[in-house]
Amino acid sequence: MTKDTVEATFTDRFLNARPRDTLTPGEGIDLMLRFYTDEPVDGLGDHEAADMLLFQWGLFDWGHGPSFELDITRQFIFGDGGDEDIFQLSLTFSFAPTQELNNLTKGNRWCSSPAELEDFRKFVLGSAPYVALNKELASSVDIIYGVAG
Repeated sequence: MTKDTVEATFTDRFLNARPRDTLTPGEGIDLMLRFYTDEPVDGLGDHEAADMLLFQWGLFDWGHGPSFELDITRQFIFGDGGDEDIFQLSLTFSFAPTQELNNLTKGNRWCSSPAELEDFRKFVLGSAPYVALNKELASSVDIIYGVAG
């Protein structure tokens, strides 16, 4: 897989043309974890953390009203590692805010190598946002790929 085929590989191999609105966070996170272990990337920079995962959550307002987001992102650092070399593939689940979700503080956790994956997986599966939302259907599910730097 190359920098130019990351998004297509994820959507074609892992989502299998499945409608996004039927994907739960539990299923999506499992797909991203498998994508991390099963799909190596060509052209990564010679950086210790050139291929990482990020799990993040919180209540956000991007100008369309508040929503609670649960996100799993795979980050790649290509080339020399300059800002233009940092790419992210994000799978974001957005939910209407509820009192329960409003009570969850914003947070994140990084996985900087395959050696950390099992601890990362245990953290994600035990986290309060995952436990609350893993089987719920989101109001929107977005896949975004591009330069993050």
